[in-house]
Amino acid sequence: MTDTYHAVPGLDVELDHGRGLLRLTLDRAEKRNALDDTMVSGLIDALETAGRDEAVRAVLVSAEGPHFCTGAGIVKGNSAEGTPGSDAKPRVGGIQRRLPSQAHRLIPLVLTVQVPVVCAVRGTAAGIGLSLALAADVTIASESARFWAPFSARGFTPDSGITWLLPRRIGETRARTMLLLDAKVDAARAEEGDWCTARCRTPASAPRPQPSPNNPRRVRPSRWS
Repeated sequence: MTDTYHAVPGLDVELDHGRGLLRLTLDRAEKRNALDDTMVSGLIDALETAGRDEAVRAVLVSAEGPHFCTGAGIVKGNSAEGTPGSDAKPRVGGIQRRLPSQAHRLIPLVLTVQVPVVCAVRGTAAGIGLSLALAADVTIASESARFWAPFSARGFTPDSGITWLLPRRIGETRARTMLLLDAKVDAARAEEGDWCTARCRTPASAPRPQPSPNNPRRVRPSRWS
């Protein structure tokens, strides 16, 4: 029996029954797909449901727009917009209090859910976006992909499991370079370092191929836009 999945603002959720593929698409391109609390909760709910859904064989996490995910939507979470029904900002420490039930719950779930998780990355994957890419079982990056841990540049303590994931994926020296020196890594270097499964020349979140007019069963490969 297939469980029920629900999209939320900023996150499209679609189950392809024929392929057993659960598509989770970040859809907040105007904010470079920065994850707000609603999107994180939606990802957690979808992954927990997928873990017990016998119809799901794999999960694909991708994004609309030119960037995969530029981190957490801290501005919204630390403003009156982040406290529905109130004109006041959250009290001091609100972001820190939400971490255990949000980012620090999402990343371990990606690591432990009992179905393969694939991340398709193009553009920037920063902060929790980088953590998602590192936690996935398979990460496919387009030529435009850039991986970034901007915590020191922004004056934040690293979170979302990044200090556990980075040394295990790329080694301690490279992890320090990314975390302390604000270094960015492109798709070619990520592939060479063996922490990106593969890179492709077509957009990692390209539109689904359409049937050729001469052969409805044949599809044309997507091209760079």
